[in-house]
Amino acid sequence: MTDFGIANVSGEDNADVGGTPEFAAPEQLLGEPQGPAVDYFALAAIVAYALGGRQPFTGPDPKTILAQQLSERADLRALPESIAEWVGKGLAPSPSGRFADAHAMQHAWRRAVKQTMRRERALKRWGWLLPLRKS
Repeated sequence: MTDFGIANVSGEDNADVGGTPEFAAPEQLLGEPQGPAVDYFALAAIVAYALGGRQPFTGPDPKTILAQQLSERADLRALPESIAEWVGKGLAPSPSGRFADAHAMQHAWRRAVKQTMRRERALKRWGWLLPLRKS
């Protein structure tokens, strides 16, 4: 199953929203002009959902979700720190705060994964010396 931001479940009253609200960028929800940064936002939201098991923004309606997006209240607690930073940049409320282009997003992703892998290896080796990790 895929969702390209055009799905609308029958009976839902969000016909004015371009995309699934939980994964739509603020400019989509506001009906403003959109560029490639909309896709960076959606990808970051999907990664957060896939890795963290929950959507970064939730609410009963698009207005509530938009308020969370604009106040940068994404729930990223389940993600490793470097991945959460990457997701946070992708979910920036302003398109100018997101990645400059897809290449920059990909490069930052690779760096975040490497940092996470290094940290996980260190924890396996030395974790018994460290206090318990936050969950």
